[in-house]
Amino acid sequence: MALVVTDLAAGQWGLVTTPQAVAAGLSRIQLSRLCAAGILVRLTHGVYAVRVAIATENIELFAAWLALDPERPAADRLGDGPGGPVVSHASAAAFYGFGDLDADRHEFTTPARKQTRRADLRLHRGALPEGDVTLHRGLPVTTPARTIVDLLADGHDGGHVAGVLADAVRARQVDLDELGGRLAPFAARFGLARRDGEALLRHLLELGGAAEQADADDLASLARTNHLPVAAVAAALADHAAQNRVAEISRLLALPDVQAAAERAMPFQRIAALQAAINEQLSPYRRMAELQAAINEQQLSPYRRMQEAQQAWASQVAAVAAQQTSPVGLSAALALAQGQGRGERAETPQPPQRPGGDDQRDGDDQ
Repeated sequence: MALVVTDLAAGQWGLVTTPQAVAAGLSRIQLSRLCAAGILVRLTHGVYAVRVAIATENIELFAAWLALDPERPAADRLGDGPGGPVVSHASAAAFYGFGDLDADRHEFTTPARKQTRRADLRLHRGALPEGDVTLHRGLPVTTPARTIVDLLADGHDGGHVAGVLADAVRARQVDLDELGGRLAPFAARFGLARRDGEALLRHLLELGGAAEQADADDLASLARTNHLPVAAVAAALADHAAQNRVAEISRLLALPDVQAAAERAMPFQRIAALQAAINEQLSPYRRMAELQAAINEQQLSPYRRMQEAQQAWASQVAAVAAQQTSPVGLSAALALAQGQGRGERAETPQPPQRPGGDDQRDGDDQ
């Protein structure tokens, strides 16, 4: 008997309903005996909990949801989505842990009219879009954005709704761009321009103390989209005293001076600019190599030319020595080498002249 109950409760938070137990072969008397033995604890009409599950957080909310369709196991109902009861309004906010609303009654939104005599239940009839329903800890629940809209539509005061919104922003579980448009029907109630949802959103963010967090998240998102560091975008927008909402930031980012400021603040974060920066600004080693080459060419070339000249002198001396084999020729070669070493002009050595010059030589020949 106890094993049957344990198996039934295992897949639904330690809970079992009377119809489920009866379908498994247990009688109502046997359920009463299990309660008397301390194995089960009656939570609400027709719903029991295994004793070890009593301490589960939000166990009463799980039990209330099961009681709305007690014959079907929880695993079969989770696929219903908006087609079945969905935790909503203050119960949804409390289930997320957002705000400080009093959720003294369990609130659900159902697609069809459903009546209950239970004082701890409040049912709302409405058709929820698929996108407004999600699973949270195993229960279908309205999304944070839809929960905020429902709270405003239900007449909750701005302070409480602002608290829910602030916690959702800090948890990064709400799309503020999408939410602004959905708040338009409630703007006039807060003394704002008719259907100005963005103004109401800003008002609630400031009221809940989450405006700076929202701005920071928008700034980070914009920076990622444009491949810029957050500091660069923030510095660029600071001069324009922007409100830092996405539309305003996007408009300002298109301004040339804003783009220039962002680039100046952190140019190395831009992939396209990185290579140009390396080529134009970040190449000291390459410039050093070019400078060294220029120094070698312009300032050190005299030494190189001197070395080349010395090599040329040595070649000339060797050539002269090879042609002049006489003692006079060797002396001339040595003189040539010494003169070149002193930087004197080199002259071709001449053989000694006999007395009388050319005329005397010609006379002898005759």
